[in-house]
Amino acid sequence: PVGLTAAHALLHAGIDFIVLEARSTCVPESGASLLAYASTQRVWHQLGLYPAMAAHSGPIETRAVCSHAGTIYRRGTPAAIHRRLFGTTPWNFHRRDLVGVLYDSLPKDRVRLGKKLAALEPDADGITVRCEDGTIERGSIVLGVDGVHSKTRTLMRGLALADGTNVNPERPYQASYRCIWGTCPRPAQCPPESNAESHGVGRSIMFMAVGDRSWFFLYEELDQPTDQARRDYTASDMEAMVARFASFYIVPGLPFGQVWPTRTAEGMADLLEGMLPRWHHSS
Repeated sequence: PVGLTAAHALLHAGIDFIVLEARSTCVPESGASLLAYASTQRVWHQLGLYPAMAAHSGPIETRAVCSHAGTIYRRGTPAAIHRRLFGTTPWNFHRRDLVGVLYDSLPKDRVRLGKKLAALEPDADGITVRCEDGTIERGSIVLGVDGVHSKTRTLMRGLALADGTNVNPERPYQASYRCIWGTCPRPAQCPPESNAESHGVGRSIMFMAVGDRSWFFLYEELDQPTDQARRDYTASDMEAMVARFASFYIVPGLPFGQVWPTRTAEGMADLLEGMLPRWHHSS
């Protein structure tokens, strides 16, 4: 979403650009849901995307927070509060739907699919980008919006090391939690346009529902923080973590163990977080 939003900003500013996407599609079925608050909606309005985004979203009308044993200790009405304060509600999206709006409204001749970065070669007049398939692109700036496992950042760090510039750490981010996320049909116990949370020591669940669809996020504290760049969890790892959450209630009458078998998509990763001290490299 960040890269495609940047492309819209450049488009509206009249700045020429090319998007290089490593995958074969800009709209993969990955992740689960995304929330957008008033500040993000304001940007979409400026970019002419507000009506399309509104059509693919659902508000978060109600919120319930309970213990792992299923005792509710807090309720809220986020939509009513946000309408009063900001004039709009928090919007919940299926991630793929949100990205689809961003991609479908861009000129397709500005997007190159299947372009994995191989090298960045700056010079006095700009920069040359070389892709693994032999493609060469030429520009003034390379903007890396390829996530926490960024190939762009890795290549920029190599350039900085080569010319003696101050560099970011090789592994700049740290994870204190792991997460399992997924998509499933909305259970009867969860009303449409709702958010539910279940909290306890070291583990929590977040559950969101819009219409007939819902999304879950399981958060588990790691034994100790790690800066390991990428940990590939197996299906067995996922099942073992799910077993530790199976008896935790999302809302009264609904333990997570009843939800997991209904899933239609899922994923697992460490939640790497942090802030880079250096955000650019120039030769």
